[in-house]
Amino acid sequence: MYELSSRLNLQPDTVERSAHKLEWRGRFAKVTKAVSNLTAQAMSTSLKSVLDKENNQTIEALRMLQMKHRRRRRTIGMRGY
Repeated sequence: MYELSSRLNLQPDTVERSAHKLEWRGRFAKVTKAVSNLTAQAMSTSLKSVLDKENNQTIEALRMLQMKHRRRRRTIGMRGY
């Protein structure tokens, strides 16, 4: 096989292969992000509807926890973890 490719002066097309790999990674990231966002939204909606039936204090506590989580995530992002 090597002799045939060297006789014909054929070279593997690495540029297209790399571009395809990056394109696939981009699609995978988009799909993964979309699925996780939909899952998080569904969980958030169901949790809020359950808590809302009990009383409004739990909703306020949930909002405070969400704010703390966002701050922590932002801090971790700045540190580069």
